[in-house]
Amino acid sequence: MGVKNRQHMEETTVYLDTNIISRIPDLQVDEDTASALAKLAGMGMIRFVTSQKTKQEILKTPNPHRNSLLQFLHALIEKIRTTPVYYSGAIGAAPLGATPIGGDWTDPSYARLKRIFDNDDAEHIVQALRANCDYFMTLDDKTILSRVKKHAVEVSSICGQMFLLSPEDVVKAIEENRRN
Repeated sequence: MGVKNRQHMEETTVYLDTNIISRIPDLQVDEDTASALAKLAGMGMIRFVTSQKTKQEILKTPNPHRNSLLQFLHALIEKIRTTPVYYSGAIGAAPLGATPIGGDWTDPSYARLKRIFDNDDAEHIVQALRANCDYFMTLDDKTILSRVKKHAVEVSSICGQMFLLSPEDVVKAIEENRRN
């Protein structure tokens, strides 16, 4: 399920996918998910993080009132350092030496993840990987969680010890990890 081989009460880092943040103001989470989120909030020793990719997605929200609330929620969550997943081969598009002149560069993990996930989802996952997150928490069953199940071996080979789970499964995994 996503049990880590770690010390008993080490801090756990959980990356919040955009949909975790965006569904809260609209109360678009079912009771089990809401209970899981409340349980995670009360567990202690959990560091919740997200990335600038989340902010980019939030800024596309057309309703100004909802957009403002989402920006506020995003501001409350610790941001990880965002790393590039792609550099264009155009001169001046990448730091000197990052790409061959006239060539481009794609993060190898991102390239592999794009074969399984949509580009935006793959980028979120790479950001969480680069920040050494323990869990990538999402409510996206259609384009993330179902694909994790379908491509479990490949996802595991790319993500290593980071697990992509729903809030309910993150709770179960952390509880199990803390019992062991």
